[in-house]
Amino acid sequence: MNNPNGAVFLSYASEDGEAAARIAAALRAGGIEVWFDRSELRGGDAWDRQIRRQIHDCALFIAVISAHTDARTEGYFRREWRLAVERLGDRAEDAPFMLPVVIDRTGEASARVPEVFRQVHWTRLADGETPAAFVEQVARLLSLPAEAGAAATPASSHLGASAPVAAHGHAARAASRRGALAALGIGGLAALVGGYLLVERPWRSHDEAARQQTARAAQAPAALATAPAAPEKSIAVLPFLDMSEKKDQEYFSDGLSEELIDLLTQIPDLRVPARTSSFYFKGQHATLAEIARALNVSHVLEGSVRKAGNTLRITAQLVRADNGYHLWSQTFDRQTADIFKVQDEIAQAVVAALRVNLVGARPTGAAETENLTAHNLLLEGRFFQGRDTEGDPERAIDAYERALEADPAYALAWAELAWTLQWEWARQDFERTHQAALKAVELRPDLAQTHATLGWIEAQRTYEWAKAEAEYDKALSLEPSNMRALWGKGQLARVLKRPDESLRYYRAALERDPMSAPAAQGFSTTLMITGRMAEAEAQVRRALEIGPDIHTGYWYLGRVLLQKGDAPGALREMRLETSAVWRRYGVALAAYRAGQRAEADATLAEMLERDAHVFPVGIASVYASRGEAGPAMSWLERARAGHFGALSEISTDSVYNPIRGDARFIAFLRDMKLP
Repeated sequence: MNNPNGAVFLSYASEDGEAAARIAAALRAGGIEVWFDRSELRGGDAWDRQIRRQIHDCALFIAVISAHTDARTEGYFRREWRLAVERLGDRAEDAPFMLPVVIDRTGEASARVPEVFRQVHWTRLADGETPAAFVEQVARLLSLPAEAGAAATPASSHLGASAPVAAHGHAARAASRRGALAALGIGGLAALVGGYLLVERPWRSHDEAARQQTARAAQAPAALATAPAAPEKSIAVLPFLDMSEKKDQEYFSDGLSEELIDLLTQIPDLRVPARTSSFYFKGQHATLAEIARALNVSHVLEGSVRKAGNTLRITAQLVRADNGYHLWSQTFDRQTADIFKVQDEIAQAVVAALRVNLVGARPTGAAETENLTAHNLLLEGRFFQGRDTEGDPERAIDAYERALEADPAYALAWAELAWTLQWEWARQDFERTHQAALKAVELRPDLAQTHATLGWIEAQRTYEWAKAEAEYDKALSLEPSNMRALWGKGQLARVLKRPDESLRYYRAALERDPMSAPAAQGFSTTLMITGRMAEAEAQVRRALEIGPDIHTGYWYLGRVLLQKGDAPGALREMRLETSAVWRRYGVALAAYRAGQRAEADATLAEMLERDAHVFPVGIASVYASRGEAGPAMSWLERARAGHFGALSEISTDSVYNPIRGDARFIAFLRDMKLP
């Protein structure tokens, strides 16, 4: 421990000692000083002082995160984490320091960690297996001067990149364009960007894939070089940074970025990645050129929001990605009372600049509401809806409802309320959901988003396929690249057994939004029913790489493996599903197929006790997979009466094959007008 300026402190729970030891050994083999010695875990004042001194003096702090750290409410590692967070206050904002490392499949959104840990995507080192690429990147970080440290990031593994968090956590966002894009070394993400149908080969075990992708992280730039050349008429709008002193305007800065995306999408022949893809890089250390290459665009729009007292300053700049040349930039200084006006002013100014510099066209459109309170509440709702952590759907619904109290004629608020409600099956608010979607179209029949939302409700909740298709088609006639309509049309075409058409719409959706995990999952489902199993598996694995915490992520993987005949593998993945409802459903299916009858029966019993009010379709599917037509039909009728989602998939889902010849099932499909 002779070189404190270059030492790494390794913090871990005692249960993770073996994995931590592997990380320490790999770093030490690379000549890196590591403050980690299991024999020293003896406690006492002297030991406590030593640990505090080491955390104060170390150059990098590696926090090992796992299911064990999640399970423990108390532990000395939590004190170490707190000390590391406190030290951030004494460091320069651009100096790298904190590096979270996950050694299992613990999810970022639900992990019990300090909030600052979530400012970047995490490095995943399965069971502490540490590739040379990670060691080299850490060594490079340690060798950099503090002001250059934010420009480098450790190599990532299976589930995404990580860059050391700088002071106060918010500096990570401020520096998110300043580092190497290790997140693109996730084993084929470039295929999602420009050629998402490329399939390398059938994937082996999940853990093996994680280790292989860790090693491939360092090769990300080479992989990206194979992506098609970006069209000249293309731009990505990055989330504007909240530079306010209180850091309380993130909802506004995100909302401003999303509204600019919506405006630019209206320009004919201009390629604009959707919100999911543009916001994917939020909090990551990546250069503009790397982000542009990943999203296959030639231009990038970025900016910041700063609020001090009654003064609001918003800065925006348009940059050409290949050479960093600033085509346009402007700072807007306004009073907070003019927030709504300044948003429109910025949007129109940016669009005007793009008209000159890019495509010679300008979109039309007016503000959806003149009520500032309603507009801000819409932005809050979208912020919570996009973040989607525990409790956020309820917060989004509350924000939309308050927006409608402020302006009952706000069509977008009605549409977003319906969209959020339709995924909250436990609320059983079908009538309210449907009426909200109808109201949105009534108020603004000229908006694509209102028609796309109603299309989803008609398909998922009323089972009116022709009405759903008409709404999707109307939305796409108004806005050909509307993600909600493209995704919905792909799902509807699959339900109606038009798989080639379904694949076309999913391809279009992924072209618009290559980082959309739900679109990749839907694409994989259609690939699966057409027998293209290798491609289907590749898509669901890539969806997990994009969104490792996404609900149903492991369920989709398990479902593909089950279809391939790998019941043990399917059961292994189903047990990892983050959504408890879908985990029970998947385990009940896979355990039965794997011959684990006791586990299958126990899980089905748990579904009957806990999920009857939210997922009757899942219970019906389990009974159908067992060939028990009687209870399967009973639960299908219950699902239809309650207007539950997912019922439409029974026409193509192979779990219903054991009862597909049953007269009652045939009649049910006929009544549902399903082919």
